[in-house]
Amino acid sequence: MDFSPNPLASMPTLLPASLLLLPTLVAIWWQTRRCFDRRLSLLRRQFDAQRAATSEFLQHANSQIDLLQSELALARRREDILRARQASKAHDPASLRGKISGPSITLLSVLREQATGTSHKRSETSGAGCADNMHEAPMLPAHGSSNIGIRAHA
Repeated sequence: MDFSPNPLASMPTLLPASLLLLPTLVAIWWQTRRCFDRRLSLLRRQFDAQRAATSEFLQHANSQIDLLQSELALARRREDILRARQASKAHDPASLRGKISGPSITLLSVLREQATGTSHKRSETSGAGCADNMHEAPMLPAHGSSNIGIRAHA
């Protein structure tokens, strides 16, 4: 067995050895710190870019939701108006007479005639109830304007 003293255990040799190791440890710490800072900076930039993209996506999605909700509300209002008109026509005795006696000239039919350039003619078989125009769906304006040519099937 070797009982010689360990050079690191003696105080006079420990101090110079630690002084030699200290700059190496500081250099390793400094490089590790720089690597950590670079990685942290990269992660922060990626996070900021992702947050900006997410924010932009959410803003676009919210604007689409708002647009769809307003279109839905408008469609519901139009549906309510159409139902109210149909209900008032069902209770109106003049409209019942018009259904029995045959088709009548309405403002809507006049507008259709002006748009197409045709004249309104009563069918020869209006009393029989089998006129060709009775099987067609009524022409209704769409989207708040008078878009003649859009057919609504009831």
